[in-house]
Amino acid sequence: MKHLLKCLVIVTFIGLYSRSFSQKLLDTYTFASKDYDISISKDKKGKFTLWIDAYGLDALHKTGSLMVREKAYPDFLSALEKAKVKYDEWIVTAKDNNVTDLNKEMPIKCTVEAYFMYGSDWHFQSFAPITFKFIVMDFKDELYYSCLISTGKLKSSTNEYMEIDGFMLSFDSSASISTFIEKISYAKITDFFKKPSEEDLFK
Repeated sequence: MKHLLKCLVIVTFIGLYSRSFSQKLLDTYTFASKDYDISISKDKKGKFTLWIDAYGLDALHKTGSLMVREKAYPDFLSALEKAKVKYDEWIVTAKDNNVTDLNKEMPIKCTVEAYFMYGSDWHFQSFAPITFKFIVMDFKDELYYSCLISTGKLKSSTNEYMEIDGFMLSFDSSASISTFIEKISYAKITDFFKKPSEEDLFK
């Protein structure tokens, strides 16, 4: 019975995530001089999923992404907008009080999904709470203010022994947060799906 249940779980996950191979590039963003993809897919019911590649915190397993399904999208977008407001507010507070070293979590909660490559296989975590942090760092006598978004540790939903340190996104200005929000805006997603597919162009 246990073997049968395990097989059913694996088959379910294969069915849920097989559409990852039909992702299409929506946009890109840059962090630490590297470009990361923002891809999108749509299931048979017409619901979209955003696949946001991110910086890997694990020394061995650096390939992975945040998954934001359409039902979680409003909360994710709202969390980003709240983080921008808090980031702007805390920069003023940090400057007014000469703060030069700080790592403080923002009072913002949001849950998405995540996937990562472990060895040569893809693994998924269906419940991935993300945290938002405000970072102040003095580097070579210059202050940097960052908004860091992190998944924390991730564990495969089908194999509890496959765990990695997770992924993060980092923004170093209010403008960079706004730009990222624009890249995944509902208007941009709607316009993207209005464009004819390659199959429709070449008939």
